[in-house]
Amino acid sequence: MQFPNVINNTRQWLANKPYRALEEAYQSILIVKAIESDHFNNKKVSHNSSNYSESVLRYFDKEIKRHLNFAQVRLNEFQMSKAFSKINNAKQDPDNYEVLEKLKLIDYYLLRYRGISPLNLNTSLTVIKPKFESKANQTSVLPRSFLTTLKRLKQQIDPQSEQTEEQVLNKFRSSRYKAYISVRFFLLLIIIPLLTHQITKQFFIYPLVERYSVNHEEVLFLNYEYEEEAFRELQTYEERLHFQELMGTRSKLSEEQKEELLEIKAQEIAREYQNKGTNALANVFADLCSLIAFILMLVTSKKDIAVVKSFMDDVVYGLSDSAKAFLIILLTDIFVGYHSPHGWEIVLERIAEHLGLPENREFNYLFIATFPVILDTILKYWIFRYLNRISPSAVATYRNMNE
Repeated sequence: MQFPNVINNTRQWLANKPYRALEEAYQSILIVKAIESDHFNNKKVSHNSSNYSESVLRYFDKEIKRHLNFAQVRLNEFQMSKAFSKINNAKQDPDNYEVLEKLKLIDYYLLRYRGISPLNLNTSLTVIKPKFESKANQTSVLPRSFLTTLKRLKQQIDPQSEQTEEQVLNKFRSSRYKAYISVRFFLLLIIIPLLTHQITKQFFIYPLVERYSVNHEEVLFLNYEYEEEAFRELQTYEERLHFQELMGTRSKLSEEQKEELLEIKAQEIAREYQNKGTNALANVFADLCSLIAFILMLVTSKKDIAVVKSFMDDVVYGLSDSAKAFLIILLTDIFVGYHSPHGWEIVLERIAEHLGLPENREFNYLFIATFPVILDTILKYWIFRYLNRISPSAVATYRNMNE
């Protein structure tokens, strides 16, 4: 099976996941309904509905509870998956009527055994579809913390306790769904490009590049740095032989013997650097495939990105002022601080080595002189444009800690 088919099958499996969960919940409720119909005259399982003994009633009661609990778990899974999976809008879903009918039946029996009147089912039929809005775009005249405190106090003293509890429960579910989707998206964003890189490199790209290298053996070195390193290594080997002869640890070699040893070492070094160049070329094409997979994920996951953005807003803006200031100082010192040029030099060297490029000191110096400055400017703009309006106390704490 080809890798794109694996991705498509996985996405299709995720898209059908809510309907599988709903169907499993529906089948469990049908079993409950069948028990009531066959043994209790379409009434609840109780002493008043039949003349069964206590042990038989306990058995039916356990069965009912087991199927109801299973249906509740699958219903929660349906709501979570329905809210964020890659499926069509409910208005465009051809099976929308069937889905609603199943939800009505499930909610009827769940509420029936909770002692709640099954007449008011409208509120329970709504699939939770929270709207995520960036906190950076929300501004007001009064400070956010003051408004949040007032809103929380209002909810706590609200006489409509059931409605308040429902709002708190929905908020918890929304937060849980956002965390689940965000973690899943981040993992996929890391795992899929890495898998794409390894699979394309090992099974497709590397064999092709290796075949090309075998047919063009005259191309030994990918760049001049590899050639210089190979010469230095051969020269070091020759000097080591001469040193061992002078120290008496090796018998004196004739010119023919020394030439033969140098020839063997040269061939070994040539194969080593040819394989190194082949691996670097394979990395270039494999990285391009990984980049394409990464971009496709971003393009096809706009809903997930909106959820992740909302989740990150909740995490970042939900931190205390001291924690925000600490993270800002930590990130700035790592990427744009006084010692950051050394870290950027190592990163650039490793990238050049990974891609088989010769190290360019002028490019490295130019990059280090401009890129951290751009990052610093973007960070200061974010602090001034967003953080200063949303959490001015965090900005004040950051300035005090940075002094």
